[in-house]
Amino acid sequence: MDLVVVLRKVSGLMDLVVVLWKGVDDAVHVSEEIDEVGNHCLSGEVADFLKEFDAKAPNPHPEQYFWSFNGPLVPFGDFWVPNDCSPYLSRLSAGHSDFTKGFKLSIGLGGPMLSLLGSVLAAMDESSLEDVTKTQILAWRSVIQDLMDVGFDLGFMIERLRQTAQCLFGKRIADEIKALQHQIALLQDSLAELTAYQDEMMSTGRMVLRSERSGSFLDSLPD
Repeated sequence: MDLVVVLRKVSGLMDLVVVLWKGVDDAVHVSEEIDEVGNHCLSGEVADFLKEFDAKAPNPHPEQYFWSFNGPLVPFGDFWVPNDCSPYLSRLSAGHSDFTKGFKLSIGLGGPMLSLLGSVLAAMDESSLEDVTKTQILAWRSVIQDLMDVGFDLGFMIERLRQTAQCLFGKRIADEIKALQHQIALLQDSLAELTAYQDEMMSTGRMVLRSERSGSFLDSLPD
C-alpha cells in the first residue's frame, strides 16, 4: 500500500477521533452549562413561589371550583354542612381538636365557610404529587388564609401546604437529577468507546509506520 495513502487514512481517522472527542467534550460542557442554568432557574422558581405563597391573596373562587357537595345539611359542631362534606371536616378535626372554636362571625355564615373548607379538603384528597400544580396549592392557600382571618384555627394547614410545595419541587429536582445521570452515563459510554477507538487507531498507525520504515520507498514499487 502506498505510504502516502496509508498516512492519509490514518490522519483522517485520527481527525475523526479528535472531532468526535471534541464533540463529547463540548457535550459535557453544554450539559454542565444547562445544569447550572437549570439549577439557577429552579432555585429562583422555588424562591419566587415561596414568596408568593407567604403573601396574602384573597380567594376569588366559588366552592364549586374546588369540589361540589350535594348532600342534605347535617350538624357539624355548632354549624350545618352538607353530609358529603362532613367526613372531610371530621377527619381534619380528629387530628387537630376543635379548629372552629375561635370563629368570629355568625353561626349562619360558618356553615358555608366550612363547606368551602371541605371542598378544598376533598380536592386535596383527590390530588397527588404526580398531578398537583403550583396554581392549585396557591388557590388552596388563599382559602385557608381567608378562613383563618375569620377565626378558624388552620395554621397547621398552611404548614402542610408549604410541605406539599416543597415535596413538589423536591420531586422535580429528583426527576432532573435522574435525567442528568442518564445523560452522563451515555456520555461516559461514548467517551469509553472513543478512547478505545483512539487507542486502536494510534496502535494501527504505529504498526503501519514501522512496516513502511523497514524498507526503502523503491522497494515498495512493483517490479
